[in-house]
Amino acid sequence: MEAFDFYSFFYYVAIIAGIVAGLLFVFSFLSGKSIIKIDFKWHKRIGITGFILMCLHIILIIILS
Repeated sequence: MEAFDFYSFFYYVAIIAGIVAGLLFVFSFLSGKSIIKIDFKWHKRIGITGFILMCLHIILIIILS
């Protein structure tokens, strides 16, 4: 059995966080332009979650590179 590889794990977490953050930003942008109709509190929550994931993505990529 192989030892757990933290580098690969956090690299995949960073990639997934970047993809999800990008999708959330697009969704938040479209809801802000009223192309997608959702409540403002959900628009705000989606934007904040996307921003937090984007920050996590940037921090992990900087640390791992």
